[in-house]
Amino acid sequence: MRRRSFIKKTVLSSFTALISAEIVFGSKMLDGYTPLALQDPDPFKMFSKNKEMIILNDKPWNIEAQAHLLDDKITPNSSMFIRNNGTTPEKINPETWTLTIDGESVKNKKTLIFVS
Repeated sequence: MRRRSFIKKTVLSSFTALISAEIVFGSKMLDGYTPLALQDPDPFKMFSKNKEMIILNDKPWNIEAQAHLLDDKITPNSSMFIRNNGTTPEKINPETWTLTIDGESVKNKKTLIFVS
C-alpha cells in the first residue's frame, strides 16, 4: 500500500469515527484534500476577506459582501463573494489559466484565456 493512500485511509477512518458516520465516496476524495470540517474555521483568514463580509454558509463556504463594500469601480479581492462548491484551487498560473464555458445549455462553446 502506498504511503499516501495509507495516510488518507487512516485520516478518513479516524474522521469517520469522530463524526460517527460513514464518509460517502471517501475513497474518491482528492489527494491532499482537507475535509471542510477540518479546515481553518476562520474564513476571513483563510480567504483574506474583509471582516465585514457576511457568511451565509460554511459547508461549503458561501460569503457575500455588504453593499457598502462594493463602492469601488473595481471590486477588490477582499470584498469579492465566495460560492464554493468544491475544492479551492491552491496554485493557479495566470499565464496558462483558461476558463471554458460549455454544457448542455451552451449554444456556442467558449474558452477564455488570460491576456496580460
